Amino acid sequence: MRTVIRHKTDGLFVGHGMGLAFFSLLDSAGQYEIVSFDSEADAQEVLASMSFTDSFIAECTYHDVVSEGGVYISVANLKAAGLTEYLGDLEANYNRAVLESSASGAMASTAANTTVH
Repeated sequence: MRTVIRHKTDGLFVGHGMGLAFFSLLDSAGQYEIVSFDSEADAQEVLASMSFTDSFIAECTYHDVVSEGGVYISVANLKAAGLTEYLGDLEANYNRAVLESSASGAMASTAANTTVH
């Protein structure tokens, strides 16, 4: 099990980069998985290290979610943990990535099977 962060209005903590934090109900930054932590204490430490107010942090809850071995948690595992209403556009991002992957795989397959006369 891994721990994820949920803010009551901003959604799931997707991760951070470039000095910015990303939440599923605000801006998922095109991601379809979210970062997780070893424990609630580790998650709290990350939030405390950022520029969040105490009141913002107090509005966060921590949820145990099944991981498939890595740090990032899939949409399927977030749904299984009962966090569907907080997905925001994570699922749409996942579906888009699958379609793009399928399209590029199909294009590569077509190119490999094309004979030039």
